[in-house]
Amino acid sequence: MKRRRPILAQVSAADKKAEQAISLANAAKEAAEAARIAAEAARLEAEAARRAAEEQTAEARKAAEAAKAEAEAAKKEAQEAKAAQKALAEKISFSMKEVSVKSVKSKAKKKVSVSWKKVKGASGYTVQYSTKTGMKGAKKVNLKKTSVTLKNLKSNQNCYVRVRAYKMIGGEKVYTSYSSVSKLKVK
Repeated sequence: MKRRRPILAQVSAADKKAEQAISLANAAKEAAEAARIAAEAARLEAEAARRAAEEQTAEARKAAEAAKAEAEAAKKEAQEAKAAQKALAEKISFSMKEVSVKSVKSKAKKKVSVSWKKVKGASGYTVQYSTKTGMKGAKKVNLKKTSVTLKNLKSNQNCYVRVRAYKMIGGEKVYTSYSSVSKLKVK
């Protein structure tokens, strides 16, 4: 029986070592699982941080695009305002010019020749004529040149004539004031 004891002692020592190895293996397994869970949590946190960074980048990009569009709109508005101011200044400048009548003559029966000095920048001229001083019932003639012969007038009547220039600015006709009225008796 002496021999059995040492064998049993050896078996029980081997069992203890096996149990210790199993418990160590289980502890290593639990540590590995904990490490895997921690790694997964870290991966999820990194993914969430990446998504948040992407969202912030997208928001920043949208804000930058909106600011750029706003700046372009402001620039366009400023250019339009500048163009409008320039057109207004041009309108005022042109409307302040005066037309100077050179001559009003009646050399032939029922005809009157009118000529005037050219106005710088004018697109054309309007000649208004009437038999009444106040230009009531007056007729108008639009032309590009600086002289005109008015025809089919009544002989031995006074003819009143005045001239103004016009210029197309921004699709709109801008007129100067009329010249002083010239009076002439028709032949």
